[in-house]
Amino acid sequence: MLSPLLREKEKMLVSKLKSLSSVAIAFSGGIDSSLLLWLSHKYLGRKHTLALTIDAPSQARRELAASKAFCKQYGIEQEFLQLDNLAVIQRQGNNEQRCYFCKRYLFSSIKQFAQQKGFVFVAEGTNKDDEGDFRPGQKALVELSILSPLKQVGMTKDEIRSLARYYGLANWNKAAQACLVTRFPYHVEITPKALQQIEAAEDFIISLGFSLCRVRHLGEKIALIEVLPPELAKIQFLSTKINRFLRELGYLKIIIAKDGYQKGRMDRLSLAPFS
Repeated sequence: MLSPLLREKEKMLVSKLKSLSSVAIAFSGGIDSSLLLWLSHKYLGRKHTLALTIDAPSQARRELAASKAFCKQYGIEQEFLQLDNLAVIQRQGNNEQRCYFCKRYLFSSIKQFAQQKGFVFVAEGTNKDDEGDFRPGQKALVELSILSPLKQVGMTKDEIRSLARYYGLANWNKAAQACLVTRFPYHVEITPKALQQIEAAEDFIISLGFSLCRVRHLGEKIALIEVLPPELAKIQFLSTKINRFLRELGYLKIIIAKDGYQKGRMDRLSLAPFS
């Protein structure tokens, strides 16, 4: 059952969506944009809802595949935009404003494509909890008049999961994801090779049954692994296998975050030897 508060937020969210003549949803495949997309499709219909998914160097292939599977499952129209955001970050520099320049480029492209397709509005899945994070990219969304309906109605991540579960969405409990650029500290060079290393390392660890994994690229040959705290014993048990695979990828120093995955890790590293 949904709480009265969540029912009220759901009502406000549906009302906002119904007020839109047509909307293109920036769809990453995560639970936030999944719920927003599903509700838009439910209330506006297939002809007035479009999933726009970015295919960029910073996007993990597994997430692109998940987004495609979601849209296929629910009969939602989807378009993929091939964009080179890495070139933008390299040009501007990997600094504290990288998210702003990246979002500005990506959502300018999304907005232009949506308009060409005849969609009046563009929306994305930022939620209420995201307001507490350092997110310079939010400035770009405001500048471009991108809608953030979940945040506007004050819906939190837990509430989004509860609502998605209530509706029976297959990915209601999917672990939070973020673009691969977030695996790099500021001022560390981001290259296509490094992005491929990170993706391969995370794919391998996830294939071993971990629900969430972050491989932080601290330098050309240094990797910091984060998994959820309840899975720390498991990763220690599998350390030899994981260590061997990451060394084959080119990492010489492999480290584990002893307290598990934590938001804001790059600002307050807490490290312990992995092997």
